[in-house]
Amino acid sequence: MNRMSGTLPPQFWSSSLVASALAECDIPTILAEAMRAHGWTQGQLAEAVGYSQSWVSKVLRRRQPLTIDQVREISGRLGVPLHLLRFGHRGDDDPTKRRDFGKAVALAALTVAPIPKRAEADETTAPTLTAITGAQRRLEATTPARELARGAVAHVEMASRTLGRAARSTHATDICAAVSEAAGFAAWLHADMHDAGTARTYYRLAIDTARRAEHNLLASYMIGSLASFEVEADDAALGLALLSEAARQLGDRPPATARAWLSSIEALGHATARNAPAAMTALREAEKAVTASERAAAPPWPWVFPFDHA
Repeated sequence: MNRMSGTLPPQFWSSSLVASALAECDIPTILAEAMRAHGWTQGQLAEAVGYSQSWVSKVLRRRQPLTIDQVREISGRLGVPLHLLRFGHRGDDDPTKRRDFGKAVALAALTVAPIPKRAEADETTAPTLTAITGAQRRLEATTPARELARGAVAHVEMASRTLGRAARSTHATDICAAVSEAAGFAAWLHADMHDAGTARTYYRLAIDTARRAEHNLLASYMIGSLASFEVEADDAALGLALLSEAARQLGDRPPATARAWLSSIEALGHATARNAPAAMTALREAEKAVTASERAAAPPWPWVFPFDHA
């Protein structure tokens, strides 16, 4: 019996590094991350997978090739969800087939496409990066920020490297938007952990890449998010200045949801500055915009949920 096995939490499989490893069947990385997550020594990892320590050491150093059956065996003992690896039927032992797992990997009830490490960006790259951020956001409702932060930061770094490789491709603007979303989420997590300096750094990255994506609505959302952060940090003047910048970014005909959201933050800024008349004026503007937004079919991306009267 394998005495060392243990169930890894769902967020382990949706972290940026592990998600990429699953997409590419990068077993050494999966083993190394599982060892780290469990706090195992290399010997304990070897006991868990049922092989010798020297064999495991060679695998981790990428000097030991694996057959499909060995990958299945190791995955079963570590609790790796085989459907994430997209294996075919047993008996298909051609190692080259491991790179043909299809265009999608299931992550936290999402379907995302694998990103080859050195391949050119294509139409699946930006949706893949965005889907990973989406999976992490879904975990945020039930997982402490400190447990998600490492994976979120790794994802921002991976997305930024992907953007660097694709800077001159036709998909660069879409990847910029994906980096912006990932950076915005990393900023949110660090704000929740009261790490103001790191939060501001990621908010600025989110704003910069949204502008590079030439997506005014996304840029306004990220500027508004930074404004909300500064208001909560008791710098109402800076927050209100950022809100003016966000409004300019939206243009002349902004969506009602965006107007309602920004006006509500503006009300908080004026209230923090103890300007009650201005706060009430902003609240009334928010209420008008909410009424208009309720007639819309759905909130515009990057808003996920309706911004209503409640």
